[in-house]
Amino acid sequence: MARFEDLPREIQRQIYSLLDVPSICRAYVAFAPHPCVGPAANCLQTRVVAVSLDATERCPYKVTFDVLAQLPPCDVKVTTTVKMWRLTAHQLNQVEVKSLDVTISGDGIYRDNGKWFEKEMQNLKHPINNLEVINVTFDASYISEGIGSLTAKDCLIYNMRSLATDASLQRLRIENCQINGFYLPQTLTDVTLINASSDNVSWQLPNLRNVEVDSHYDNLPWNQVEELTIYNSMPNYSRLDNVRDLKIKKLNSWLQFEGVYCPNLKKLELDRDHSLELLEVFEDNDVSNLLEASQKRGITELLAVDYSVSNLDHFQSLRIVEMSLYEPMTDQLKLPQTLEKLTLCTSEPVTGIPEQIKEFILWSNMIDVSISSSGLREADLINVRNASIHCPQLVSLSVHVADKLELDTPKVKGAHVSLANYADNAHILELPGVSSVTLKKCAIDSLRFGRILESLDIHNCEINDVEVEAIRVLVKRSVIHNSTNIVADDVEFENTALGRRNNTSVKCRELYTSGTPLLDSELNHGIERLMVSSPWKKQSSRRPGHVLGCRAFAGCSTLQRLTIVGVFIDCTKSALSLSQRQ
Repeated sequence: MARFEDLPREIQRQIYSLLDVPSICRAYVAFAPHPCVGPAANCLQTRVVAVSLDATERCPYKVTFDVLAQLPPCDVKVTTTVKMWRLTAHQLNQVEVKSLDVTISGDGIYRDNGKWFEKEMQNLKHPINNLEVINVTFDASYISEGIGSLTAKDCLIYNMRSLATDASLQRLRIENCQINGFYLPQTLTDVTLINASSDNVSWQLPNLRNVEVDSHYDNLPWNQVEELTIYNSMPNYSRLDNVRDLKIKKLNSWLQFEGVYCPNLKKLELDRDHSLELLEVFEDNDVSNLLEASQKRGITELLAVDYSVSNLDHFQSLRIVEMSLYEPMTDQLKLPQTLEKLTLCTSEPVTGIPEQIKEFILWSNMIDVSISSSGLREADLINVRNASIHCPQLVSLSVHVADKLELDTPKVKGAHVSLANYADNAHILELPGVSSVTLKKCAIDSLRFGRILESLDIHNCEINDVEVEAIRVLVKRSVIHNSTNIVADDVEFENTALGRRNNTSVKCRELYTSGTPLLDSELNHGIERLMVSSPWKKQSSRRPGHVLGCRAFAGCSTLQRLTIVGVFIDCTKSALSLSQRQ
């Protein structure tokens, strides 16, 4: 039998292209210094490697610093906290990287005095490309030069004017921050100011191209902007000559485009204020009446799922549209010939879609859907009652069905199916193209799968027997009466009652359990990360919290990280005596 390292390099590259980044990293470490490590190294040059101090050896999302140290220089993204920043910076100085992105967050509402930032930032041997700081206090003068992007959220910032000396800073994003000495460096091309506490803003930015603001600034150079995101309404400026992408968030009144010049507009996105009812905002929510014919002709993307578009005649270049529909949809719906992706929000039946649509997303209110199309490639149907899908070329499917589901989709691989009626749809789960399953409020005698799933979510169900192998399993507010046999990477039990102890087998790498006792030597073998929490959000004398015995973790020989929340561990003499007898 041929070994992996003996396969042609092109086949190896194709295999690596299907893997998550940590798996590629571990493969590189395993095969080095064998020549077959080349395809893995090439693949890593196009990926970003996430690393943190709390990563475990087989984590599917990030790698440890030990693994990073054995890789060729890569693009690296580090996530850490204020308290762990010093150790993280020390570990970074022990490795070589191609580029570095760093995210540092405070703990809850914790705001540090900013001194933590200075020494490690100055001693870090790698320049930071993108820096994100969350819920901390810091002095901008401590930031090392060479940073291309700075994001600050919920922060207190001092000495912002010191950024003027850094010619590399191009992107700045400030959200919910208090700033002492507000200043915008002239090198900026992208600026986001959301609830930024500052008195005066000078917009003397010759390179400015992309802007997101929640206030109107009279001195903002609107005629330079190419991508614009604003809040509530249009800017008080008539000439937006270079704007290609325009997004308006939290609309609380009907837009007035009259007199606004946007000759190069390609993408328009409208997002209404969802704290208001639609009719409180405006009565006529038809986007067809918003733009002039000359502006419609150039738009390629119209994203306005809260609004109707009754007439698409003049949108001659439209490729993507999101809109509401207040009439039944059929395959005769009149659309521009260029349109390929359609997103609808509707309470009316759907009996077909035009053949030209290749990607279809539906947000519905418990309607019946029947689709038969030879052109459709991707479909996502949310909150439908009954669905009948006959699409021979469909390759990607996600569907949430309350009652009955019919599928004739021979090319689908990796479909996600959510069901609230197991009895009439059990045969659907046997289809090889279904890889992710969600079951809600179902009564099931025996739930078994003859293949490995990507994920299984069980909510408010009553099941006699469960046997599954998957990457991730979630069981929430359910009852399993007899046998439980689960093999998975990640397993989560929340307020779930399991059957007989000797019929329970759970083998996993990460286990989260809340209100579901699952702690003995057999269950815990192989677990690397374990979180145990109380089923009650608040403890009281009547709800004393979950109690574990003193030997609850005795079988956790491979455990690397343990988190205990709201749980008491009984280490009294009587408990110790009982554990010794057992």
